[in-house]
Amino acid sequence: MKNKTANTLRKIFADKHNRELVVDSSIAFAIRGGAAAAAFIMNVIISRKLGAHEAGYFFLAFSVITILGTVVRMGGDYVVLRYVGIYGAEKKWVEVRGVIKNIITRVLLFSFLLTALTLIFTGFISESIFHKKDASGSFYWMFLAMPLLGIYTLYAFALQGLKKVLLSVAIQNLVVPILVILFVYIWHPKTSAELSKLYFFSSLITMGLTFYFWKRFVPAGKGEFDSSLLWKSCYALWTMAILQQAVQWGGADYNWNV
Repeated sequence: MKNKTANTLRKIFADKHNRELVVDSSIAFAIRGGAAAAAFIMNVIISRKLGAHEAGYFFLAFSVITILGTVVRMGGDYVVLRYVGIYGAEKKWVEVRGVIKNIITRVLLFSFLLTALTLIFTGFISESIFHKKDASGSFYWMFLAMPLLGIYTLYAFALQGLKKVLLSVAIQNLVVPILVILFVYIWHPKTSAELSKLYFFSSLITMGLTFYFWKRFVPAGKGEFDSSLLWKSCYALWTMAILQQAVQWGGADYNWNV
């Protein structure tokens, strides 16, 4: 039995792609564990520094932009991962850039429109929907961070398609919590609005790092791809993402309004 298992493992690791898959998966698992720890530490620090009241405002605003950040990506996450993975493996950079250009352009337009609307109605959202008038400052800065969250998440999926798994997982789950923790200890925010401002700048830095690494791994040049092919896939995934968020957060709506 042991010999059979050993032979099976040797066959798996004899293939270069299988070795890469196992190594990348192991690293990604470790990074996700570190990201979970960083997020937990961030939550503890925020709660202790701000107190339950102000921390609650921040986490409420964070939950809202997590939902909206999924919506503004328009189902592009796994579409980007799929097509960048296919064409990146073949070094077809025109197609890779075309996929990103098509998805990012539409997501930017949609996210800017939604951000503008949420900023205009920040007071209404905080007072009339969530009944938390004092949370308006936190909502304002978190709404500003929403497009950044959507864009750097899409690029992270694209980097994963290029087999930069470690970098992708770090961008999605690790960089922002670490930056927030550092900024909290440097600037000592007293309110949820001040903390949300730090979250916004953490997201801005993360997006800058994402652009840097994308430019480093993908040669510059024109990008072309059939947009109709992309959006046929996106629409179904977009619907599923919205339904998933509705199921996940729908039950929390009552608690937000208490």
